[in-house]
Amino acid sequence: TATTRGSGISGSSRSSSGSGSSGGGSSSGGSGGGVNPFGNYTPPGKDPVNGGQTQPAGGGPTQPAGGGQPAPAPAPGEQTPPTDGQAQPAQPPAEEPKPAEEAKPPEPELTKSKMTPAIRDAIVGKVGAAQQCYTDALVGKPDLAGRVMFTVSLDQDGVVTKVDIIKDEVKYGVAKCVAKKIRTWTLPSAGIPIIFDLPPFDFKP
Repeated sequence: TATTRGSGISGSSRSSSGSGSSGGGSSSGGSGGGVNPFGNYTPPGKDPVNGGQTQPAGGGPTQPAGGGQPAPAPAPGEQTPPTDGQAQPAQPPAEEPKPAEEAKPPEPELTKSKMTPAIRDAIVGKVGAAQQCYTDALVGKPDLAGRVMFTVSLDQDGVVTKVDIIKDEVKYGVAKCVAKKIRTWTLPSAGIPIIFDLPPFDFKP
């Protein structure tokens, strides 16, 4: 056994017919018969166990295949589209805002006018029904008395369209009862819509 000194690394060599071997390798006797000082050297990043695959430098995470960046996670509230290949139902189109209805022009206000003689005569024949409202109220309150006044609106055909109570001294629902009956009247037409005050109703026991 001989010890060869070269590059500071020792090894053994056997001489056989002018040739030397070390670690399964052969060397010519003319070269001094020294062993390969890099025989067991593994380059950085090589893993002899895993077939020599390169490990990531610095222990960092393995990059995805293809060198691309990993897909970002969806933000909260965002829906990830399905990946199974099934088509999703289309969202219904947003409804278009409906055009605003055109505002109707306000009807011209009517000024009060006087009753025609024909209207006055017709009212005289209808006050009996209004008197019934007062008579019924006297049953519960015998001393009931007072004045009630109304403003009446007629259309062009003489039909009562509105009755306003402008004075009610009697109370106890008498004025409301009379107004309800007046709304059922149809009076002689004045040819145009008119508004007028009825003569006062003076109720006394």
